[in-house]
Amino acid sequence: PEEIDRSAISGGDLLAAELSSLSVQEREKVYEEIHGVIDIPEETPEFVAQALKDMRTALANTALIPKVKRKAFDRALFLRPSLDTDDKFLMRFLRCERFDGEKAAL
Repeated sequence: PEEIDRSAISGGDLLAAELSSLSVQEREKVYEEIHGVIDIPEETPEFVAQALKDMRTALANTALIPKVKRKAFDRALFLRPSLDTDDKFLMRFLRCERFDGEKAAL
């Protein structure tokens, strides 16, 4: 790529110049990151079942979840026991954390 003289360019022009020096694939990744659009995995029944299993395993691991969050989670389960088996509810957290069961549990 061509070298850019940064001293003679304003902020917006510098950003445009930097973006135009990227390949199409690199530029697309930058746009996706900026706008929060990331390659989302296909939610096949097997994939979803495994993600839910991983999250439930993480939720059961009392050492993984900080005490304060564990207390809040236990209170929520006390008030609404069905949360533990509500796949739609748990899927919200899994989607938010890109299907990482441990992150979703936290």
